[in-house]
Amino acid sequence: MDFDLTTATWAWLLIPMPLLILLTIISYFTEKERVNKHEY
Repeated sequence: MDFDLTTATWAWLLIPMPLLILLTIISYFTEKERVNKHEY
């Protein structure tokens, strides 16, 4: 049995995951800065 992923499947695997990781890192650092500004 030949198992092959279509281009659309690869796009769904390869685009959202790195994008999600990137947005998570960005929001982590922006939240960290926001919390540090409000500390006394």
